[in-house]
Amino acid sequence: MTSLPTIHENIYPELPSTSSFSSGQSLFTRTSEAALEEYEFLHNFFSTENTLQVVSAIEAIDSGNIWYEIFITHGQFEWTIHKKLTDILLLDWDLSIYRALGFTGPDTPKEGNALAKSKGLSEISNMAFILKSKEVLMKDHIKSVIADFLNSILAVNAYKRLSIVINFFEISKFSFILALGNKEKEGFLQKRSSCCLVKNASWNKRWFILKKNFLIYLDPSKNNVEGVFLFDTNTTLKQRNDKIAIKNFSHRILLKCPSAYHATVWKSAIEMNVAKILEYDWKNSREGIVCHSPIRNARAHWFVDGSDYFSAVADALLSATEEIFISGWFLAPHIHLKRRPELNNKWMLKSILKEKADEGVKIYILIYDGPDGFIKLADKFVENTLETLNKNNITVLRHRGKELDILWSHHEKLVIIDQRVAFVSGIDLTFGRWDYEGHPLTDLGNTTEHSVSSKTDNETPLKGQLWPGLDYANEYVSAGIDFTKPFKDHIDRQTCPRIPWHDIACVAYDDAAKDVARHFIQTWNFVKATEHRKDDRISFLIPKIVSIPFGDKNLDPNVYASKVQVQVLRSVSKWAAGLKEIESSIEDAYVKTIEESEHYIYIENQFFISYRNQEIVKNGIVSALCRRIERADREKTKFRLYIVLPLIPMFEGDFSKANKSRQIQVFANYQYHSISRGDETSLIGSLRKLLTEDQIDEYVCFSSLRTYAELNNEMISDIVYVHSKLMIADDRVAIIGSANINDRSLLGDRDSEVALWIKDMEMVDSTMNGQPYKVGKFASGLRKKIFVEHLGLSKVDTPVLNDVVSDEFYHDVWEKTADTNTIVYDEVFRSIPSDVVRRFSQVRRYQNESSDERMKSQLLDKVNGYLVNFPKQYLEDEDLSKKQSRLIPVSVFT
Repeated sequence: MTSLPTIHENIYPELPSTSSFSSGQSLFTRTSEAALEEYEFLHNFFSTENTLQVVSAIEAIDSGNIWYEIFITHGQFEWTIHKKLTDILLLDWDLSIYRALGFTGPDTPKEGNALAKSKGLSEISNMAFILKSKEVLMKDHIKSVIADFLNSILAVNAYKRLSIVINFFEISKFSFILALGNKEKEGFLQKRSSCCLVKNASWNKRWFILKKNFLIYLDPSKNNVEGVFLFDTNTTLKQRNDKIAIKNFSHRILLKCPSAYHATVWKSAIEMNVAKILEYDWKNSREGIVCHSPIRNARAHWFVDGSDYFSAVADALLSATEEIFISGWFLAPHIHLKRRPELNNKWMLKSILKEKADEGVKIYILIYDGPDGFIKLADKFVENTLETLNKNNITVLRHRGKELDILWSHHEKLVIIDQRVAFVSGIDLTFGRWDYEGHPLTDLGNTTEHSVSSKTDNETPLKGQLWPGLDYANEYVSAGIDFTKPFKDHIDRQTCPRIPWHDIACVAYDDAAKDVARHFIQTWNFVKATEHRKDDRISFLIPKIVSIPFGDKNLDPNVYASKVQVQVLRSVSKWAAGLKEIESSIEDAYVKTIEESEHYIYIENQFFISYRNQEIVKNGIVSALCRRIERADREKTKFRLYIVLPLIPMFEGDFSKANKSRQIQVFANYQYHSISRGDETSLIGSLRKLLTEDQIDEYVCFSSLRTYAELNNEMISDIVYVHSKLMIADDRVAIIGSANINDRSLLGDRDSEVALWIKDMEMVDSTMNGQPYKVGKFASGLRKKIFVEHLGLSKVDTPVLNDVVSDEFYHDVWEKTADTNTIVYDEVFRSIPSDVVRRFSQVRRYQNESSDERMKSQLLDKVNGYLVNFPKQYLEDEDLSKKQSRLIPVSVFT
C-alpha cells in the first residue's frame, strides 16, 4: 500500500477525479505514466490488510443513545468514527436498495452473507427495542456483529464506490494525502460564519475535514474548498448543545452538529489538536516572540547581494514538483535570474515559471496592487503577462487595502517551493535588484552605441550586458518607467551611471519553511474569501503538515546551510490578512534582541526612522538602542552599535538642489531627526544628555556605501544603495526580512512584512572584546561576508574581522576605512551629500572647489571597499520639514 493515494476517475462520482491541495486542483501535478503508476487509487482505500474494530459502546449524555466507537486502519492511516445502531441499520437499508435497483458489480453479493448480516442487525435492533436494554447493545457480541457487517462491506469494491459508504466511513479526497498529516475526524456539519449573530441567518451544509493545524470545509454542491480555518494560539471553542463556536485571530464560525454527542466529539477532537500544537510546537518558544509561529529547529543560509540570491531562487523554482508561492511588492516577469557567463532567456523569470506551469506545477503569485496616482507598478501588466503563460496553472492576485488602508502595501518578499523551502528577503524579483560584490556603476557591454533612444525587441536583451533595458536603473534620475518595454533603456547608459544595489536575503528549510508558507496561505485565502469567493478559478490553499523527503538535489538544503533556531515574524493586520488583532512581532524581536545583546549590534537598513518617546513616530527601535547604550555606560562595559544606511533616500530627484528633491527632503528630515537632530527624538541627541560626543562615538557609528568608475574617459562616483533589512547581534542572532526601520514596516497595521529571527545552534571559537567567545556559524559568517565587501578585504578569514568590539577593529579598521574613503570622495568628486555643506546655497561653491587633477588617481588608490561616513550634518541649517505636504498624512512618510 503506497502512502500517497490519489482518487481515480469514476471511483467517487461526487468528487473531482484528482486529489487536490487547492480547491479543484490536483496535488500531484506530475502527469507522466510513470508518476501515476506510483500511487494506489481511492477504490483500493480498504484492502485486505486493513482492519476495522468496534472498540467500545458509549452511552451518550445528551439522549441516552448508545454510540459505537469504531477504529479503522488503512495503511499508515488510523482514525475513529462514532455511529449509532440506527446509522448502521440505515447503511444496510441503503445498500439493499442499491442491490434491488440492480446497481451491481462482479463482486456484489446478491444473497447469502449480506442478507444474513442484515438479518443479524435486525435481530439486534428488535432485541434492543423489545427488552429496552442498553446493556444488550453494549455487549461484546453485538459489537462483533457490527464489526463483521462493516468488514463485509469493505470486502466489496462496488460498495466502496458509493458516496453513502464513503460518507459513513468519513472519507474524502483529502483523507489519505500524506503531506496533510493523519486521517482525522470528517463529516457533514451545518455552518454559519461571523454573520451567525444576525437573526435567522441561514445554515449551510458543508463537509468538514479536521487536520492537525486546521479545518477544511467543502461545498458539497461543487466539492470545492470553501474555506480553511487555521488553528493558532488564540483558537478557542465553546459548545452549547449541538452547536460549537470556534474562533481564531482571523475569524469566527459557528457549527451545528447532528446531535449534542456529535458536537462533543468534534469539540474534543479539535481541542486535542489545538492542545498538541501548543504543547509540541510552542514548548521551546518561551524565549521567542509572541506571534503566529513558534521557534523551530531548522536549517538556513544567507545571501549577500542579488546575484547569488537570484541564482538560488532559479534553481529552487526549477525543482518545484507541486506548487510555487511568490509574494512581493512588485515582480518583473522579464528579469534574468542567472546572467553568467552571458544572458540567456531560459533564465528569465517568466520562462522558468512557464516551464514549471507546463509541467503541471501550480503557481500562486500575490503582489501589491498599487493605487493609481501614487505608485506606477504596472501590476496589471504583470498579471496579464504571467497568466497568459498558462491560464490553468498560474494565478496572480493583486491586492490592496480599502479606504485609509489604501496607503499601505504588501511589502513582504517571499518565494516558497512545495512548502518546504522558503526564501525570505528584502529583494523583490524586479528590475535593478540583481547585483554582485563588484557593484559596477556602468554596463556598456558590447553595445556602446546603445542609448535611451535605441530600439530593441521587447523580448530579447542585447548581448554583452548584465543589466539589459530597464534593469539598468537609476531611480534618482528616472523612477517612472514603461514596464511593457522591458529591454528598452529608459536612461542613457552612455552618460548616466546605474545605482548599485546592496541587499540581504536568506532561505529556510523544514518546519520554518512551512511557517512562512502558512503566512502566504493565510493572506492568499483572505484575499480569495473577501474579493474572489465566487471565482472558482481561484483556489483556496491548504498548508502541508508532513515534510516529504527531499527528492531533488536542487531542493536539498544549501551546502552552506547552518543548523539554527528560526522564528517567522510578521507585521500584519486586518487589511492584509484579516487578522482581528495586529501582529507586530518584527518590532518586538528587534527590541528584544537589542535589549538582550551583550557586545554589539549591526544594522543595515533602507530607512532609519524611529523617535525616542514621541507619538509622531511610534516604533521603539531608537528607544531600545538608547537604553542599551545607557546600560553599557552604567556598567562601564564596551558595546558597539554599527548602522549602515543609504546616503540618500531613493526617490527621483537631485539632493543637491532644493527645488528638485522635495520627496527626498521629506524622508531625510525624519531620518536626520532619528539619527542626530533633535535632543528629544534622535538617538545621538538623546545620548548627548548623558555622554559627550567623544563618548558617543565610542558606542555609535553611522556609515554608508559609495563607489566610483570610469565612464566616457571621465571618473564618476555615486552611491551604493543599501536596501537591506538586517540586524545581527553578538555574532549569534540575526533578523533578516522585508521590514524597514520605520512605522510603516514595524507597527503591524500598515505595510505587511515578513522576517526571520535566526539564532545559531552551531557554534565556533572566536574572540569578543579580547576574550574567548563562542560565535554562531550563521550570524558570524554573514557578518564577515558583509564586512569583507564593505571594507575591501580579500577574504573572510582575515583575523581582524573576528573581534568587532575591539578598538583595533572599531577604530583602526572600520572607522579608519570610512574616514579615508570619505575624505578621498570629497576631495576628488565633491560628493553630495557631505558634512561640509550645511545649506543648499553652499552646494555650488563646494562643488566648484576643484582638486588637483594630477592627484585624483593617486587619491583614488587609497579607497578600499565601499564604506564611507554617513553625513549627519548635511543641510543641518535647512528646515527640511517645510517640503512636506499637509494634504498627505505624516504616517505615509514615517
